Amino acid sequence: MKHPGKPIYIYLCGPITGMNAESAGRWRKEVAKELYPLKTIDPTRQAPDFVIRSAEKATEADLVRRRAHGKSTTTRDRLDVGRADLILANLTGAKAVSIGSVGELFWADMQRKPIIIVREAHGNPHDHDMINEIAGWIVPDVGEALNLIKSLFPDSFES
Repeated sequence: MKHPGKPIYIYLCGPITGMNAESAGRWRKEVAKELYPLKTIDPTRQAPDFVIRSAEKATEADLVRRRAHGKSTTTRDRLDVGRADLILANLTGAKAVSIGSVGELFWADMQRKPIIIVREAHGNPHDHDMINEIAGWIVPDVGEALNLIKSLFPDSFES
């Protein structure tokens, strides 16, 4: 039986910079579909291509717009983390530390939001003592994270 109360919000944290809109958003769309009726918060929803593209491919005008966009992105993402009930951070395949994702994880911890991190057991650049400490759960794949979320909010899903 679905839970008729206040909606539950899951913030979908993960690397964006250097990715195109489709690759940054693909896993988020799949998770949103799988977690329905829970609400997901997607930080890529307003990310224009000039923000997502890597600096090496950006024009000078893109870089100027990107710097100005940073303030609004930070404000929106901090608000989104604050209204979320749980943070799901998909860090799999990361080749470098995602500074934005790390910031979001620490905002979440500061507000005592539960955090689920998805990443490889070895070799992921986000395997750091402080990140490990603030995570309630670290799992190897998104499927396991989805099962965990469903077990945390069982009244929201049909039996």
